[in-house]
Amino acid sequence: MEKISDKKLGAIICHNRGYEIIDSKVFFNGKERKLDIRTKKGNGQSSYSSFGIKNDEGKRIQVFVHHLMAYKKFGKKFIDGLDFSGDELVVIHLDGNTLNNSYDNIFLGNRSHARRQRDGEKLESKIFEK
Repeated sequence: MEKISDKKLGAIICHNRGYEIIDSKVFFNGKERKLDIRTKKGNGQSSYSSFGIKNDEGKRIQVFVHHLMAYKKFGKKFIDGLDFSGDELVVIHLDGNTLNNSYDNIFLGNRSHARRQRDGEKLESKIFEK
């Protein structure tokens, strides 16, 4: 079995521990978690909501809210991470707002979808598998 990345593992751990997402806010045991806003530099500059947890071995890992929502919405498909053509799946924010982690805004697509969106193309939900 292929090793699961810490990013995806964090989503699994949070899901199993009962973390919830409501209106792009994260809750654990009924209390809202403080979120950090991380800016990813690269082809396009994007900001993502995240928070830290400790895994079962006590190692601190960063959990991205869009990964947690993608796991809640798509389950194993998000973890396996390949589309029908064998391309790696990534999380797509349909409206282009990387801080909007609502259920209806999170989809899985390939890197081509992500690039098209970064270049300003408006993507529609019907192009994604649900």
